[in-house]
Amino acid sequence: INEYASLNELFTIERMMNDAPFKSAVTKLVKSADPGISEIHLRKRKVPGMSVSLDPLKGEAQVTNEDRELIAVTFQHDAGRKTWALPFEDESLGTRRFLHLAGPLIDLQNKEITLCLDEIEASLHPLLVEAIIEMFQKENPNPSGSQLVFTTHCESLLDNGTINPDKTILRRDQIWFVDKNSKLESKLYCLDEFLVRKSESIRRGYRLGRYKAIPQLFDI
Repeated sequence: INEYASLNELFTIERMMNDAPFKSAVTKLVKSADPGISEIHLRKRKVPGMSVSLDPLKGEAQVTNEDRELIAVTFQHDAGRKTWALPFEDESLGTRRFLHLAGPLIDLQNKEITLCLDEIEASLHPLLVEAIIEMFQKENPNPSGSQLVFTTHCESLLDNGTINPDKTILRRDQIWFVDKNSKLESKLYCLDEFLVRKSESIRRGYRLGRYKAIPQLFDI
């Protein structure tokens, strides 16, 4: 592993501002997830700001007014003959999150990166999540040797895909569970440690508690 990808919110947007080919690649990937988006526009604008510097020896604080330069992001939508623009903050959480993810996902094609995502399914459509995982499951893997490590509460990923119901989304050696005991200690273990028939539904077995790693809820 030569490099770790960071999902800082400005990671993708700042690079789009300064790298035209990268912006084109990100826009193409976002459009593939939401065909209603035809373009992503970026522009810099200055907003009033204030900075405070402290001098602990003198017990004084100096306040200065400074303009900050921000990047405004606008999504252009086309529907027939109608065109309209939505600012970044008015877009859905899923679109905003996928924009941030698009940069690292593109880098995975060219760099040896381990991309770590917490709750990969957050705000994303299940089919989009499956498509992201499929990028790493192709028979001829990316020559860069990139990896995706993610946590999820989406149990549907334990079994077959939606578009291709005859093919599992994840191999059994790729599925790891985390179980917490009464001392709040977490144990990490692989599905491969269990004897599971090839035709058995892993999702159903998980729901029945065969692999543990399910919450013990009180009456709510």
